[in-house]
Amino acid sequence: IESDEALKVMQSMQPLHEQLKPLMTKVVASLSTMGKIVGGQTKPSEANASSIATFISTKEKCEQDIVLPLQEMNELSSNRMNVLKDMHAHQEKQVQQLKNMIDTLRQRMKVTSEKKMIAESNANVLAQRSAAVLAASRDLLPTITEAEREYFGQLKRYEMNVHKWESAFQDVQNKCTTLCDGMDPNITSCKVNLNEEHIAQCFDLLGAEGKLLKKHGKKIEKVESMMKELVVSSGFEENE
Repeated sequence: IESDEALKVMQSMQPLHEQLKPLMTKVVASLSTMGKIVGGQTKPSEANASSIATFISTKEKCEQDIVLPLQEMNELSSNRMNVLKDMHAHQEKQVQQLKNMIDTLRQRMKVTSEKKMIAESNANVLAQRSAAVLAASRDLLPTITEAEREYFGQLKRYEMNVHKWESAFQDVQNKCTTLCDGMDPNITSCKVNLNEEHIAQCFDLLGAEGKLLKKHGKKIEKVESMMKELVVSSGFEENE
């Protein structure tokens, strides 16, 4: 902002040569005229009133047309010199400020470069750690072949069938239990006339069927327990 204002001030000032030109022209013209006036060879001892009057007139003209313009030219030159000195001092101050800014920027660039190196080093460490974690996580993931996957799927289907058979067996068992609980061993009625031998055979058949049902129920429970342990140990449930 200060530089812009100084530039505006300089642009608004009239150039020095334009200020000095009319004064210089006046001085040159006056000197030429004075050369013609004093061009005679009148001796001081021979001076008269006319010569003295001419000398006084020439002196006044010299002061008016030469000395005063020269003094004005000197004043203009001095003022312009002072302005230039002020501008020079201001520019030196700006140059020093620029040097300080450059030094500050260099220091900041140095600090930034050091931080960049640290960040790159940390990034490399993090990348190595991430790669190690990724490799470890891949090693922890369970990997199975297509044949194993198909085998586990078959085990899953067997498990579903076992649950279905178990439900059906439970229904049959409940019905048998209900029938057995509703029968009175002391009172037996049947619409079919059976002799005692046939009746005994029927009771034996019922008892044998009950034993077979309980036996097969235990086998089913055992198979189901084995299948559950196999599925859990293979990790099939977690993969699903």
